[in-house]
Amino acid sequence: YGWPGDIWFHVDGLSSAHVYFRLKNVNTVSSIPIDDLPAESVADMMQICKNNSISGCKLASCKMVWTPHSNLKKTFDMESGAVTYHDTKMCRYARCDKDRTRVRELEKTKTPDMKVDYFQEMKDNERQIIARKKRVKRAENDEMYDPIQEDIYSSRMKASRQGDAASGLDAGLDALEGMSFAPVAVAGAANEQKEESGSDEPLWVQE
Repeated sequence: YGWPGDIWFHVDGLSSAHVYFRLKNVNTVSSIPIDDLPAESVADMMQICKNNSISGCKLASCKMVWTPHSNLKKTFDMESGAVTYHDTKMCRYARCDKDRTRVRELEKTKTPDMKVDYFQEMKDNERQIIARKKRVKRAENDEMYDPIQEDIYSSRMKASRQGDAASGLDAGLDALEGMSFAPVAVAGAANEQKEESGSDEPLWVQE
């Protein structure tokens, strides 16, 4: 019943409690990168694991391991409570020294035993994550009206219609200003034009 983003802690090489670091509020974020976990939280998780290990609690120091829940590998031939890893590169290790004072403080924060529907909690968490992703996607797609940008866009469109440097119209007009035209007599073309238009005006061609 692990959640996406859960970080699993255990005493390395010894039997112990399986302790999970979990974020309950997934409305903003559902996980923390394993290397960004608060150092105080990591220390508390290791103390809880060590104190709940039959062999580890008797040692002054023992090796701890933690990894994302998604990196745990469980096969049907394994004994109850036994797990391995998909990728050992995603595991982190550290020594945990016995700290009786901190253990007593953590023991005081325990809540009375209660019945928890872990399957229902997992499904509720999945729905919250899906809802959060939808909100983020809608926020990215929503375009807010910006009057300043709208004025800039309108000015550019107006300048383009009137003929600016970018439109190429001014460049064409400048080219025409440098040209001169004079009437010339073109027999064939003139005769055809006269037949079509009935006018005696000469044709105009560029010199």
